Amino acid sequence: MAPLNLLDLNDDVLRAVSKALALVHPLHWEFPGSGRAHDWGPDFYRDSTFLSSTPAAKFCLGWIYASHVCARLRNIMLDTPSLWAGIIFALPSPSTSVIKTLVSRARDHLLNLILPVEDWCTQINSRTDAWVSRNNAKKTLIPGYIGRARVVDIWQYHDWGVCLGTRAYPDLRVLTIKHNSFDCLHRLEIRAPNLVVLALGYAVPCFPFSLPFLRKLNIYLPSEREGPEFQLIIDALNRTPYLEELDLTFHEYFWEHLDDPHWAPSTRVSLPNLRSATILRGNHSDTQPMWMYIDAPQTTKLELGYESQVPDRASTLAAASRQLTCAVYSRLRLAISYTWEFRLESDGDYSEARGVYYHEYMCETNADLVRVLPSYVDKQRIRHIELASAVNYDFRIPALGFLCSFPNVISLTVETDNGTAQDMWMSLLGDTSPVGPSQVLPAFDTLVIRHNDSHPQPEIEAPLHLLGCIWQAISRCLQILETGGKRVRRLVLAGKRHHWKSDRVRAREEREMGVAGMYVDEVVDERS
Repeated sequence: MAPLNLLDLNDDVLRAVSKALALVHPLHWEFPGSGRAHDWGPDFYRDSTFLSSTPAAKFCLGWIYASHVCARLRNIMLDTPSLWAGIIFALPSPSTSVIKTLVSRARDHLLNLILPVEDWCTQINSRTDAWVSRNNAKKTLIPGYIGRARVVDIWQYHDWGVCLGTRAYPDLRVLTIKHNSFDCLHRLEIRAPNLVVLALGYAVPCFPFSLPFLRKLNIYLPSEREGPEFQLIIDALNRTPYLEELDLTFHEYFWEHLDDPHWAPSTRVSLPNLRSATILRGNHSDTQPMWMYIDAPQTTKLELGYESQVPDRASTLAAASRQLTCAVYSRLRLAISYTWEFRLESDGDYSEARGVYYHEYMCETNADLVRVLPSYVDKQRIRHIELASAVNYDFRIPALGFLCSFPNVISLTVETDNGTAQDMWMSLLGDTSPVGPSQVLPAFDTLVIRHNDSHPQPEIEAPLHLLGCIWQAISRCLQILETGGKRVRRLVLAGKRHHWKSDRVRAREEREMGVAGMYVDEVVDERS
């Protein structure tokens, strides 16, 4: 039987294939290194000095090639409005007449108004002015087409208050815009009752009515703007009862009342379907954390991040206590350097599908953080703890006392590298809190040492000294546990093997490993 060719299919099948192409492979730019090569790009992109040593940007003509194979296939594609409705602003053509042609081919089909962000290439190109003129010409057409748009993704247009006006947009499903008008600095009224996804920069949305279909909300407020009052966010969220994903980014100089201990929003927000939430703040003062006023499921994936030190961590952690005490979380990962971060997740849940992630930058009081954290998590359910390596680890923390707060821990993973290993172990063993041997990890079973050789040292004496300090600390830790009546069953060496090419170093490591082996039942070397 002869193979079936594309043009052997009947018109109905070809039309169905064309509609599928509009969904799975619309016209698009291909970025260098994306892994999918295309064979066409504008000459002025190729001429760029920057791109002379970099894979050139390509524009995927995709099914437009197919539309020129034969007259029959072209007629079918021209008679498929969904193909053209998705690429109204996608073509790199400078002509607005091309856009009008595409709109006419789309007929009554809802449009996708997506203006490609080409700055990554044109800013280093001699024809940037031409690109600006071309994009400005496209922007002038936005108000005329937005009424029949299903998707609007145009981050470069500014005054959306004027563009959207006061009319309703029942067909709009996805809106990704940046509102940068000085006439309406804080709020942008959006009348799109069937909106599913909203990403808004530089303003807080105002919804005149409830949005039962909104599932994803992203608000970004940069530092160079004076921000709206806290209540505006609360009011907006109260109009999104079925929200599933929330992403809020606030930089400094925001929230006129947020740091006033006598002020609080008049209402709380209930988001029973929320699956994930990210709240990032640049303002160091957070006496009333926003998460305190949001009621969400215990299993909500939560990220709280601060670009500077938080003065009242107790309130911040207390606001997330419902998620921190979720029964499914049994693994705690802690990392301390100039930042302080911890992650709670379920055992084996490395996909990060859920969990709690907290990070704080420019932190100077790590000891206080380590002391306060156990009070806000379910200590009885934590079974695995990881202490990550820390660059420039200059702080002394009560690590051993911290570990003793978790009586059911069965495995401890200590991650170190050549530059931080000694400080990490000194903090682990230099605890001054009154912890007796019988209190040290009664259920402990496995110690994992994961080494990342990120600071290779060519000298021989320095590696020998460092290696000795590391293994002495490991042996001391195992000895403390055995003195307390708990002999560790397994010592696992993971991560990278030391790259010190010296027989003396290898001999020293074998000798120290033998000493550590006196305090464990089994030593497993899994290093690569």
